[in-house]
Amino acid sequence: MKNISFILIIVISLFGLMIPGIPAVAYDPDDKSDNYEDFIVPPLDETTPEKIDPRLINVLDSKNPNYDSGLIYGPEGTRFGPPGKRTPITNIPSLSEQQELGLMEKDDHKNWGTFLPYNPNIYGVRAVQAVYDNIVLNEDGDTLYAPTMLGPNRCPLELTTCYRRYGSGTYRWVEVWDFHVGQFVVGYTIDAYFMANYVRLGHYFGAIKYDPVSGRWAAWLFNYSTYTWTVMPWYSSSQDHDTDGWDMWEEYRLDNNWPTLPIIQSKNLNVKIGSTGDLWKVVTAASGYGNDGGMTLGDAPYPYYFVMNYYYWRVGPGPQ
Repeated sequence: MKNISFILIIVISLFGLMIPGIPAVAYDPDDKSDNYEDFIVPPLDETTPEKIDPRLINVLDSKNPNYDSGLIYGPEGTRFGPPGKRTPITNIPSLSEQQELGLMEKDDHKNWGTFLPYNPNIYGVRAVQAVYDNIVLNEDGDTLYAPTMLGPNRCPLELTTCYRRYGSGTYRWVEVWDFHVGQFVVGYTIDAYFMANYVRLGHYFGAIKYDPVSGRWAAWLFNYSTYTWTVMPWYSSSQDHDTDGWDMWEEYRLDNNWPTLPIIQSKNLNVKIGSTGDLWKVVTAASGYGNDGGMTLGDAPYPYYFVMNYYYWRVGPGPQ
């Protein structure tokens, strides 16, 4: 297997030399375990162009520097966009901090996954995250953030795969929570366009990265159709959040009526080393970049385990 992997890496690298624009294989040369999946991505560093996909800007706050009052944004009755420039009520807006705190005050709140302790040399986090356009939650207010990812080193932004039940419908988003603002600030509906362009084999590739030039953090999604990184147009330079981070499965209020869920997983968890450049390290057990944080899902009726410590975890299916 090692010889085969080595040959494939050489072939891919030579192919990249023959055709401009084909990036190198992204893997950690210091990790000799060969237990994680190599994957090919363009660089994500301070030189990466901040491309914005206008088809995805449907939940954009007016405080955003990319806000355009001439465009159509979120649903009528929300804070997104001026009157007359909002879409019909087909989606539900993100939670405010007060609503989020209301969820937190409920007895049921469980989370489990990879804990990323403070490391002053980490300036980014990325992972391949499972996503579904058909998950259904059972009761009004039920909320599932899975996977949800936050970088350490006082990163103010959390990239969240969000499923939330409102009334008779379950709403599905990929959103960014800004801890400084105290609310979700930009989010994309998990719809046919998102699935076609940002999802392959049931997963999207997301990242949160610090830019040393602007001194700001931003979240990114990889567009498989264009083979480029797309920035989620919200930026924060805040440093007032906790020092630790995570990549985990998190729920609120599901224990009233546990929903039937598929396998939800996160894999290829990497952290970016240094504020400049494109050096990413896999969060292996030996790396010291992550651990289980002593978390547990308690009585949740879903199996949960690390496929590989600590860069590949899985929850579900269930109930079981």
